[in-house]
Amino acid sequence: MLAVLVLGPWLLSPLTHSNAQPLPFAHVSPTAWLALSVSGLFCTALTTLLWNWGIHHVPASRAGVFLNIEPALGSYLGVRMLGEHLGPYAWAGGGLILAAAITLTTRGHQPGSVAEPAVILE
Repeated sequence: MLAVLVLGPWLLSPLTHSNAQPLPFAHVSPTAWLALSVSGLFCTALTTLLWNWGIHHVPASRAGVFLNIEPALGSYLGVRMLGEHLGPYAWAGGGLILAAAITLTTRGHQPGSVAEPAVILE
């Protein structure tokens, strides 16, 4: 829909005899297009591919805990790099997230046990 809104008036200008403005991206440098392409391929497409590969190989019960590491790491980086200050509840929450991640990665598990059901879809 965005392409229709952006390109529509420009493509229809010869038929309507109106003076269309230049496209909004007409003056973007090749460096910016390259950066956009690299960002799209590596930061979006590759990470989505790796995420889906991980979902296929890691049970959801274990992967759910690691979803919480992202905001905890973001908070920690905000403190270290930007000088932010966290309250005691934020530190306690981050500690709980790390404790859950460490517990899940260090305890022994057998496939097919009650704690980790057998994979059905393969």
